[in-house]
Amino acid sequence: MEKLIVANFKLNKTIAESIDYAKKLRPLLKKCKNKVVVCPSFISIESMVNSLKGSNIEIGAQDCAFAENGAYTGEVSAKMLAYAGVKYVILGHSERREYFNETCLTINEKILQAQKYNLIPIVCISDDGGAGYKKNIKKELMLMLAGIEKECYIAFEPKSAIGTGNEMELKKVQSIVRLIKSESESILGSELKVLYGGSITKQLSSEYLACETIDGLLIGGACLNVDDFAQIATNSNIDKA
Repeated sequence: MEKLIVANFKLNKTIAESIDYAKKLRPLLKKCKNKVVVCPSFISIESMVNSLKGSNIEIGAQDCAFAENGAYTGEVSAKMLAYAGVKYVILGHSERREYFNETCLTINEKILQAQKYNLIPIVCISDDGGAGYKKNIKKELMLMLAGIEKECYIAFEPKSAIGTGNEMELKKVQSIVRLIKSESESILGSELKVLYGGSITKQLSSEYLACETIDGLLIGGACLNVDDFAQIATNSNIDKA
């Protein structure tokens, strides 16, 4: 079963470091049968697109603006990303919510912009599965997915697992992923694919990727080492011939 494996560089790697990473990653994933997306910083996108041209690796962005153009200093639009060769975009990451006060309504605007330019959104939702989590997840999905008509992924990130080294128990992850799929089907009429993100290491990745409920992984810190990320991406599905 093909999975989607996404590397989120966050605030790491210069242009030179990103190019070096791309050159090393390309041969390592030559036989990988999973979909692989690398999301570098904005300034490294063009260099990585060029370095990975003709490979089985796509380039994504870590965010996009809620507007197409205008007086929004520092923003980068979905249109700009599409013209730069980007295929996917991470939206609503917990760090964007925490440090930049993004709301579900803002994220919805960004999704609509992304889909207008045929970018595939990877929409993050964070919850620890505590009291009232089902109601919270349903509310967030209803707000974020309003008006969505094209392909979209959800990335489930337990708040307690992001950057802490404390991954959520697999059984609990499966339960919440099933909930997200069920609610997305109620809202959109079709079930969305759901990734897991939260302190995934190369040692843990095979266990999560072997789970049919989980459609892939959003990798943070563990993706910064190219060999570790390649191992994660190929753990569940590789042609060894």
